[in-house]
Amino acid sequence: MEKDLLKRILQNYPLSSLEEAKDLHSMREAYPYSQLLHVLAARTSKEHGLAEQQTELQLAAVYSADRGIL
Repeated sequence: MEKDLLKRILQNYPLSSLEEAKDLHSMREAYPYSQLLHVLAARTSKEHGLAEQQTELQLAAVYSADRGIL
């Protein structure tokens, strides 16, 4: 189930919905060591104006191997 969700989010990334953004945050919590999930969660938080967007960006920076992508 989560694999299909991640695949759908990646295929339609620029047009992610608020529900998909929240699902992405749940996946990030389930898999806390995934760099990809941290970066996507930070990006979708910013795009949808979620309250935790600054925290998500800082957390993604900690897990990111290349901070230039942020």
